This record gives sequence, structure tokens and C-alpha cells, in this order.
Amino acid sequence: MTKLLKFKSYLTLEEAASYLTNLSDEVIELKDLYGFALEGLLVLSVYHINQCTGYLGHSIDQNQAGIRLSAYNSDNELVKSEVIYPNFELRNLLSSCLENKEHVLIDASDSLRKSLEEQDIYIPKDITLYIELDGRLLPNRSNVIEFNDNQLPPKDSAVGLWNLEIYGAGENYIRHQLRKAIDGKEVTPHIDTKGILLTNSDKTQWFLPCTYSGRCSVTDEYYESAFISFESCYMPSLWFNQDSIVVVSRIELDRFIASFSNPKETACSLSKSQIDFHENTSELLKIAIRTNHEFWSTFDPSDLHTAPLKKEVLEWLSNKFTLSNAEAKAIDTVLRGSRAAPGGRPTKNP
Repeated sequence: MTKLLKFKSYLTLEEAASYLTNLSDEVIELKDLYGFALEGLLVLSVYHINQCTGYLGHSIDQNQAGIRLSAYNSDNELVKSEVIYPNFELRNLLSSCLENKEHVLIDASDSLRKSLEEQDIYIPKDITLYIELDGRLLPNRSNVIEFNDNQLPPKDSAVGLWNLEIYGAGENYIRHQLRKAIDGKEVTPHIDTKGILLTNSDKTQWFLPCTYSGRCSVTDEYYESAFISFESCYMPSLWFNQDSIVVVSRIELDRFIASFSNPKETACSLSKSQIDFHENTSELLKIAIRTNHEFWSTFDPSDLHTAPLKKEVLEWLSNKFTLSNAEAKAIDTVLRGSRAAPGGRPTKNP
């Protein structure tokens, strides 16, 4: 196993647990890997053996995302639906309706209709308006995944290794697998309209896998609660298709091993008694601690060339956690302190 590891781009979860057990003084089980993933210590991946169909997208600031307006009459019939890119005033008004949610169903008031008319969007009276972001809102609530093509069926496909994001149905999958690994109980999959989000190795693309259903049945109790009830449709994947497996990439496994083999390298490896991540702990603080481990654990104050470049840190933060440029700069400034000059290290050796 050890000799072959360097030739493999990924390990199955069973292989990873066995390998970690051999390195540590205790038995590492599947439940431990799922727990590490939920805590943000270990990144799990999905390996598509054959092509998996879905949507390719990219991350954008929420204030740049399109907003879809769908108008329904009193008979619940769709009257109008379009994606708009509102001006500043109208975006603020619609954002106040959304209240940091992906979608909301409201009655179209006269004041709202008037504001829409000022941007040449005309909504009839006595209409229920369904307002939704044209994409998937990420947990940080500042970024949206905008998909390149929302056609049915989707045209995009992916193969190979993709990172599994702790989000939507992907997070549900890990939590359900953790429950199964702990007590063996099967948990019925939950249809999550957010789907399963995957990122590729350089974090430049997002992928939402889908499972095709030529005829989506609503006779089954499981599907009666689904939001999809029409024939010939695509839906967010109920976990993964039979040709996709959840694994650990060798790169992420190496990072994880480095973090727990040297406790000084990361604050995340400390026990809760040493660092109290209570329920009100800022997400940015958690990200800052992980960034400190990622870039500053090998810094040698006597050699400024070991300091990370500011550009590298900012790109990693904005892609890994989809932070805004201002948030990324703030974290880099705090971590960098007076340890190295702005911009990272000297351009030449002294």
C-alpha cells in the first residue's frame, strides 16, 4: 500500500482509513473520515469513472447574479418568467425580499410592481411573484454559483476527480453516511434542490451532477415531496450515479497527514478544550486559522523567501472559500502581520 500510494491520484475511503491507521496509534474508521470532512479537516472527492451529466458553472459575487422572476395567477398558472439583472435600487429591494435566501414566494404589491415597471418589467395585478437567485447561493452568503447553461437536458459532462463541497445534498450525503457508519442505520436520501456541488482541482469550475429521469413518477411516497413532478426532466443527483465513487485524493490526504502528524502546524488539529469553536464563532476566523496552517506553518523568520506570496494567498482564499477580495485581503493582512513585507517574500535571494 505504501509503495503504491505515490502512483495513485486517489484512494478509496477504505484504503485511506487503512493507510491512516498504519500511520497512527489508533484505528481510523470510515466514521472518522466523514467526521473529519464535516469539520473541514479533510476534503473528500468524487471520482467519475464514466461521464457524469450535469451543469458547469462559476462563482460570482451575489450582487452580480441574475434574479429570476416568475409570475403566477390565482389559478397557480405561470404567466411570465424571466431572468433580470436589476439596477442598484431594484436589486436592494429584491434582496430585502429574499432575506439571504435563494428564493421566496410573495404577493406582488403595488410598490414592488411600480419599482419593476421603472426597469421596464411589467407584472399584472393580483399576481404571486416567485423570486429566486439564478444560481446556487453558497454558505458564505456572498457568492453564487452561476451555471453556464440551464437547458434541459444539460449538455455538460465531467469525468475524473472532483472535490466534494460541504454544501447542499453533498453535505447531506456525508451526514447520512456518517450515521450509517456509526450505527449501521440506513437513512432515506433527501431530495435537496441545491444539488451536489463539485469543484475541479484548480477550483476554477463548479459542477452540479444530475440524474436523468425519462418519466418522473409521483406515485411513490418518496417522490411526492419532490419539487419536480413533470415528465422527462433532470433533477439534482440523489447522491451519485453508479459510476461515481467517493474517494480521498492523494493531494488532500497528504495535506491531512501533514496537519495531524505535526500539531504545531494547524490550530484545527487542537482539541475543543484548547480552541473553543462555539456556535457563534465567525466563519472568517475559522478560515483564517486554516489559512495560517496552509501557508505559514513552514515559514522561517530567518528566511523571508519561505513566506507565501500575497497573490497566492488571495487566490487560494477567493477560490477555496469563494470570499470577496476585501475579505481575502483582510485575512492575509492579519496573518502576515509584520512577519514579511507586503507581497510576500523578496524577489531575489540576498
